[in-house]
Amino acid sequence: MKNLFLVSLAILLAGCGKKADYSVPALIDLLKHKDPEMRSYAARHLKKFGAQAAPAVSALTEALTDEDKNVRMGAAYALGAIGPSAQPAIPALKQALKDSNAEVRQGAAYALKQLEDPKAQAQRRVERQGAKETAHKSRHRRHKDEPAK
Repeated sequence: MKNLFLVSLAILLAGCGKKADYSVPALIDLLKHKDPEMRSYAARHLKKFGAQAAPAVSALTEALTDEDKNVRMGAAYALGAIGPSAQPAIPALKQALKDSNAEVRQGAAYALKQLEDPKAQAQRRVERQGAKETAHKSRHRRHKDEPAK
């Protein structure tokens, strides 16, 4: 009952689900709450702000080592959503790739991919496309050379 009350209170304070009514500073404070459900709530909702949650980078980086896996996972995804402003968190995200929980590792990998240099992302897309085309041509040649049955 106590947890339900706390979550309800957080929703009320956060503006009943409207992004525009959330307060980044209030959610940063919630990241330090003693209840892991509240910390998880804060991390998940900071993600919705994207780059506007940049002031939370330090607190979210700290949350990557939280005792609760849901808090760690939420923090990773939130950092990814923040984008380039979250680059100071890269060392902590790399460490989170070694987390004991697979979902946390997945969140850290997602975040690192989002924080990657856009030029490197574009280069990787070009390389993948080239590999697909090569594979397609190879399959086409193989079928072309086979005798008809």
